[in-house]
Amino acid sequence: MIPLSKTPGTRNHLIRKAIYLLVIGIVTTFLWRQGSAPWLHAAEHWPVMIALAALSAFGLVVQTMSFRLMTPPEYRPAFSRTLAIWAVSAAFSVVAPFLAGIAARTTLLVRHGMSLKHCAVASLRQVWLGLEYALLLSALALPCTIWWFSLTAGAACAVGWITMLSFRYKTRAYPHEKASGRFAPLLQAFSAPVPSQAHPWFVLQVLTMTAVYLVGFNGLGAKISVSEAIALSGLTVVLSLLAFVPNGLGITDVVWVALAHSSGLELEQAVAIAIVLRLGHLLGSGLLGMLLQHQLMKEENQDPS
Repeated sequence: MIPLSKTPGTRNHLIRKAIYLLVIGIVTTFLWRQGSAPWLHAAEHWPVMIALAALSAFGLVVQTMSFRLMTPPEYRPAFSRTLAIWAVSAAFSVVAPFLAGIAARTTLLVRHGMSLKHCAVASLRQVWLGLEYALLLSALALPCTIWWFSLTAGAACAVGWITMLSFRYKTRAYPHEKASGRFAPLLQAFSAPVPSQAHPWFVLQVLTMTAVYLVGFNGLGAKISVSEAIALSGLTVVLSLLAFVPNGLGITDVVWVALAHSSGLELEQAVAIAIVLRLGHLLGSGLLGMLLQHQLMKEENQDPS
């Protein structure tokens, strides 16, 4: 028998934990070397942080709607319950990787009556459609930016979008009875038609994130255009899927700081933008989650049944 400490799963867990600690150590050391200047600069722009919190809360509503539309009506939990779960998992994602955030959300949804199969399929479909629209809008926006890699990146996004769209449509012609038990839910996720009313919500997901970047960057003095904000939103979606660190910590932040610094801001001002974006997300999702959970608990206590 292989000792537990030597199993691949345990080794992978230890490697991920080491990466998390390394990233947190690097980020902490960097912030420590910057001193109090970025934090004071962020505190001076507290109205921007409040605006970002409101946009983050609205973004959770949009994500909840897109998730519910990926689920058959008879299996959808109540909107308020789903939104509360989404807000809690969003706050959790600040300190946990992307997939861990999905796992926490799935656990809460299953606990409140949604089957694991339907939850997994809906989550996969939402992630897939969200990435499709992020690539599509990025492909349209990147050629309008002044970044030196914009044309190449725009072409890559266009190829990625066409590939994902083609794969999703081709699975409709695949005979479901040939799919093995392991791949049947995956095939179902891709072959089921997307409700027409879902498409605007997926577009709105990217546009809400675009608004977050426009408010965050321009509010702190880093002037970015709408096309740059859309491209940055698409890049954030891609990085959130690829990053093994909590919420892209230390990876998306580098992109934010580099973009803000290249726009003419001092380094401490650029770092302040990353701080405001992170705290705004945490504040919006955390407060919304607590308010909804409190209201739901109050309603349950008042329910005579």
